Amino acid sequence: NLFQGKFVDENGKETKRDLLTVNMATAYNYLADSLKWSNLTTNVRTKILGKSISVRMTHGFYRRNADNTRFVDRFERFPKLLTLSTSMGFTLNNRTFSEKKDKPGKKPEADRAEESGILEDRSRMIERHDYREETKNISVPWSTSLNLNYSYNRLNQAYPQRLDLSARANFQLTPSWKISWNGRFDLIKQEMSYQRFDIYRDLHCWEMSFGWQPTVGYYSFQINIKSSALQDIKLTKHPTNSSYLR
Repeated sequence: NLFQGKFVDENGKETKRDLLTVNMATAYNYLADSLKWSNLTTNVRTKILGKSISVRMTHGFYRRNADNTRFVDRFERFPKLLTLSTSMGFTLNNRTFSEKKDKPGKKPEADRAEESGILEDRSRMIERHDYREETKNISVPWSTSLNLNYSYNRLNQAYPQRLDLSARANFQLTPSWKISWNGRFDLIKQEMSYQRFDIYRDLHCWEMSFGWQPTVGYYSFQINIKSSALQDIKLTKHPTNSSYLR
C-alpha cells in the first residue's frame, strides 16, 4: 500500500509525494494439522524532515497457553503484537558543511588603476599568506553516523524492550592511515554495551590492521599481503584467554 499526497503551490502547480509505504504479508499452510496461518509481518516506511524512518512489526493470530510457552490453535479476537522494531538516524561527513567557493572575478577598474600607478607601493610586492584560510583547505576525509534503535519482543519475558543508540565514526589522517570507531549505548541499562576501535595502515604491497574491543577485553592484530592470490600469507596476533573466545 502506497499513500501519497498532492500539494498545490501558489501558482497552482500540483506535485505528488509519497507519504507512507505499508507492506503486509502472511501465509496459509494447507498441509499443517494446526496453526495454519503464519504470523502477519508489517513494514512501514516514511520520511520525516528528509530522514527515512522504518517500522517492522509482527502480529500473531493465535493465542498462547496458560504458561505462555507456546501457541494454541485458537484465534485471538484481534492479531496481537509480538515484535516491533524501528530505527532512525543520520550521517555527516566532511562534505556536509562545505561551502561553495566564490569564483574569482575581475577587479574593479579603480583597483587596477591604483596598482599601476607611477609611485608603486613596494609593500604590494610582498607575498602575503592567510594561514587561517590555508588551514581550512586541509582535507581530512571523515564521516560519522548516529542511529536510534528500538525493539520490542513480547516472547522475551526477561528483556522485552531494547533501546540503544549506535554511533560510528571514520576519519583518514593521511592517505595511508585510517581510523574508525563504532559503539552502542544501551539507554535502558545506561551502559555501553559494545564498542570497537580499528586502525588501518597501508604498507604499499602489505597492509596492517588493528582492532580493539574494550568492552570484552579483546584485540586483534594482523599484517598481510594485499594481493588476493597471496591472502594466506599473514601474521596475526590475538589473546587466547579472552572471554570473547569462550
